[in-house]
Amino acid sequence: MDVLPDAVCEPVEDGDLAGRLIEAGAVRAVVAEHAPGLLAAFDERVLVDELRALLDALPCVGQRERDDLVGVGAALAAGLGPRVLNGLPAIERLPLHLLKVEMVPELLEVLRFVREGGPGRTQVVRRGLRPRWYAPYPFFGDRRVPAHVYDVTDELVPVAAVDRARWVDGRLRIEGHAYIRHLDASAEDASRIRLWLVAGNRRGLLRVPVRRTRRPDVTADSGQSAVSYDCSGFVADIDPAALRIFGRWRTVDWIPCVEVWARGVRRRRTLAQPALTAQRWPEPHECAPDVLVGGVASKRRYVIQVRRVDAVVTSCRRAGGVLEISGWTRAGLAAGTAVTATRTGAGGAPATEIVTGPVEAGPVTASASGGRGTPFTARLPIVELGTPGEWRIALSGAGRPLLDGAVGGASWPAPGGHEELEPARTRRGDFKIVVRERGPVVARVGWSAAGGVLIIAGSYRGAARGRRAVRTR
Repeated sequence: MDVLPDAVCEPVEDGDLAGRLIEAGAVRAVVAEHAPGLLAAFDERVLVDELRALLDALPCVGQRERDDLVGVGAALAAGLGPRVLNGLPAIERLPLHLLKVEMVPELLEVLRFVREGGPGRTQVVRRGLRPRWYAPYPFFGDRRVPAHVYDVTDELVPVAAVDRARWVDGRLRIEGHAYIRHLDASAEDASRIRLWLVAGNRRGLLRVPVRRTRRPDVTADSGQSAVSYDCSGFVADIDPAALRIFGRWRTVDWIPCVEVWARGVRRRRTLAQPALTAQRWPEPHECAPDVLVGGVASKRRYVIQVRRVDAVVTSCRRAGGVLEISGWTRAGLAAGTAVTATRTGAGGAPATEIVTGPVEAGPVTASASGGRGTPFTARLPIVELGTPGEWRIALSGAGRPLLDGAVGGASWPAPGGHEELEPARTRRGDFKIVVRERGPVVARVGWSAAGGVLIIAGSYRGAARGRRAVRTR
């Protein structure tokens, strides 16, 4: 199946679509009778999608079929409550309203306007003593269509993200952009941007000065041409010494927050992750002995992580039937200290398996970072690590160790020969073991001497399964 950027009209079987709409209406009646509290959820997740399919089909069917679909769809659209309609953007509320009141010629005009990209060329306007913002789509001002249908005040959402983070002269430089959707930011004085950091433990707040920069690429990536966001860029330099709390280094996430003012509208939000994968997890910087600072792309937002290093894994190898993990820790290892490997479920689900092993401590020596550390060697039975997934490693009394950047690239076959084990980092730099099916490993990528042919070379570590081919998507 191909996904095309524009709508393509093909013959629509009216009976199929009309039948689906009638069935959706029948199911909705049952939900309304027996579970009225779920009616809004049903409308949001089922009925609105069916009405979208109807609107997509209307320009492509004949007059008789169109009349039948409008008759069925109008009754369903009339049942949508304010909660459902207010959760939709104005450009979706408008055709639903026209469908409900059966203004068919006007509805077809709006659908044509959408197909031709009109919403992306429409500038919003402010109206009323208590200002509200409206998008002047077709028939704006027509008394047959209420003004609230065009209300886009709730669509003036802030857009803010980190685009790059790097260390410059001992300071963490964050480059990003921030603007309010639909509001112009073509000049530096068209909007104001404030940036501050909030400690995750709520014990610190730091205001960060910003310098404005031109970013025409932000406008190009916004998918619209009504307004310009060329001056939405900013640069901020953060002194890592300012990230101490009450004069001490503490393990904590500092959350960057941004506030944008434009045309009397103020919006706040946290910074989203960089779009480029290479910018999401840069190498942390050691700002003090055994203290690392760096940007981290968490699951929902970008944070600045300050971490006191309690343990580091400096080597990982297979020794017979065990996985031998060596490193150092600042915490003293008492007798009976153990290493624990916990396999996490899909999507961060609760742990499904736990494997433990012994830990041997060595004499206290100077650590690689200049502090005092206790060397250790931990051993885990490989036979118990054969289940595919991610295994998080922790030392009792020392927490999760970091993985030294020099460790990596090695892998070993798991029992049975179909899976392999590889040391890796979590997004926060913690040590983990990844168990996965053995497969191709790319060692070299380049162009042919004559050009025009991309050559991918490597090895295949899995079991032989006949001829293989490379597929592109």
